[in-house]
Amino acid sequence: MKKGKNFLLKLLLLLFVSYLLFAPAKALEGSKRGLLLWFHTILPTLLPFMIVSDLFMHTRIITKLIRPFSPVFRYFFGLSPYGTYAFLAGLLFGFPMGAKITADLYEMKKITGKEANCLLSIANNPSPVFLVTYVFQEELHLSFEIRSLLFLFYGSIFATVFLFGIYLKKETKNFSSFHSFAKKETSRLLSPGELIDVSIMNGFETIAKLGGYIILSSIAVSAVEFIPACLSYLKLLLYVTLELATGIHTIASLSAARDFKILLALCSCASGGICVLLQTYSVIRKTDLKIGSYLAGKLIQTCITAFFLFVLP
Repeated sequence: MKKGKNFLLKLLLLLFVSYLLFAPAKALEGSKRGLLLWFHTILPTLLPFMIVSDLFMHTRIITKLIRPFSPVFRYFFGLSPYGTYAFLAGLLFGFPMGAKITADLYEMKKITGKEANCLLSIANNPSPVFLVTYVFQEELHLSFEIRSLLFLFYGSIFATVFLFGIYLKKETKNFSSFHSFAKKETSRLLSPGELIDVSIMNGFETIAKLGGYIILSSIAVSAVEFIPACLSYLKLLLYVTLELATGIHTIASLSAARDFKILLALCSCASGGICVLLQTYSVIRKTDLKIGSYLAGKLIQTCITAFFLFVLP
């Protein structure tokens, strides 16, 4: 199995280097596109949240933020107090913040490995800002359907969380209060200045890694343009699979029924694509968390999203 993985990795690296050498113009174009996406969108939107979230996790602020929600999420979804924070933060901030916060909390021993593996997928979702502005308004040009589609999409997320909660409830039923978790804080040994410095450096390290994966994915996307037009369905599949934003743009340009494009777009958002997968792997690489848990959860969430769009009006 390991030899097979090594061979596949070497083959992909060989193909990638060959593309850089024999199609440098296209590769450069893809690299620029990825860099601009990172610099203009990912860096300014995610970096502040990464720094602030890191500060929250190392202070008592998080306990005050989550206290009102913790009993509800523990009862219905089996999430611990810190698991609740990871889920809600990932829901609001978008990819890959849910996985990043989950990995951080796991390393700090605030959540168990069982809960962390479940959270990898259910806490890693597109932000409402991305869905409303880019997917619905800029690409699909929707207006009055936005609220109902948001309800369906986030309803599928909570349905997925409920299913995982059945698996988690036995583990978290003994969490009597958030107060017991708050006692485990150790970062108060750091001065405020030191804590801010550490949070900033952690944020920049993570955002730099994400930039690298986005650039690599954008170069791979640029290679898809060489596929002949007669294989249009293969091109669409690759676009959607490789990078979410490019996939959404490709879906929106299809000459297909609007409902079909909405279905494809929201299922793509639920799955995340390979670029988000690589980003998720980058933030959990130093832990023993399993990327297979992320893939399984995303498959379940994508199926539930498709089911909701088919069944509900």
